[in-house]
Amino acid sequence: MTYIPIDDGHYHVNAFTEEERAWGRATYERVAHRYARLPLFVEKTLAPLGLQSKDRDELLLRVTLAFCHVMKVSFPPQNEAELDRTVKGWLYSFLPVIAKNLSVMRTTHPVQFEPVAATVIYISGILYERLHSFYPSTHDFESFDEWLVLEWSALLRSIRSLLLLVTIGDDVHGMALLRGTFEILCKLTLAEHFPEEYVLFKRFNLYLQMHKHAAAPIPTEMAEYLKNEPAYQRNKENFLAYGWARDKKGNRILKMSDLLHEATGSKDIEKLFQIASEFVHEDYAGVGYDYIAVRKYLVDICYFFYTETLATRDGFEFVSQKEWKSILHLLRLAFPSYAGEFPINKEALF
Repeated sequence: MTYIPIDDGHYHVNAFTEEERAWGRATYERVAHRYARLPLFVEKTLAPLGLQSKDRDELLLRVTLAFCHVMKVSFPPQNEAELDRTVKGWLYSFLPVIAKNLSVMRTTHPVQFEPVAATVIYISGILYERLHSFYPSTHDFESFDEWLVLEWSALLRSIRSLLLLVTIGDDVHGMALLRGTFEILCKLTLAEHFPEEYVLFKRFNLYLQMHKHAAAPIPTEMAEYLKNEPAYQRNKENFLAYGWARDKKGNRILKMSDLLHEATGSKDIEKLFQIASEFVHEDYAGVGYDYIAVRKYLVDICYFFYTETLATRDGFEFVSQKEWKSILHLLRLAFPSYAGEFPINKEALF
């Protein structure tokens, strides 16, 4: 088995030693020499970024270190030839994705160059961009579909921001955003079962926010409706946030934990949600979380989410057929490098 001298701690804090950097440079140069056509491909792929020679070399060094660290942790190569072959394959597959990501957002942490991370960052950007170009902004907030578009926009923005935090090393606030991401996902999952009250409560919440922040009067329709709802008096904020959803017994959902249970029914997701909640409240000082594992969970669950939701294309009419094929191709390309704990439905993906 080939030894890969990249320290996990150094990788995590984005601070490589000169020895690690020298090994990374030597590895890329060896791969480029072994596969003669690779340098031309790299040059053409990175040309739109307009990088100076030293910046291009630094990028390729970090990409190489990212690829090799993935192999070290999850897929140790048996020999040098296998390592070189994998680096070459991933450069052809993922360097165009990395270049596209860098044209929109440039940060320094090498996690963004890992195949799975690069894939989910790229997909998040494409979906968010296409959603807003396909659906023009609206201000009447009347139809169920219009509210769903806004909810989807919030979800995609949350995922994209979560990934950005990961790439600057701010994993704790990435976890905080994960809690909100779960909440939005639960609402999207349950909304289609209660479309009329979902829209009604969204409008009520809009009126409430306008009342709180601009002293706008509460409409008579809203006041009359809430007056006849005992559950509203028990927990006003939660009632308006997700009281439109009901459990299997027909009771209004007034707790976030109940919303999560009804939407997912997953004990693992509920546990991860509880952990993410600790970060929302900034209640992690001195707690010995495995932050290296936290970062991996964040990237892996984004990949898991996209493989689960994109396999059928339901609700993604705003993505063209050509881009859709490209997205699914990327998800499949990244699959062999996925070593997460969230089960991927391989049959649906392939």
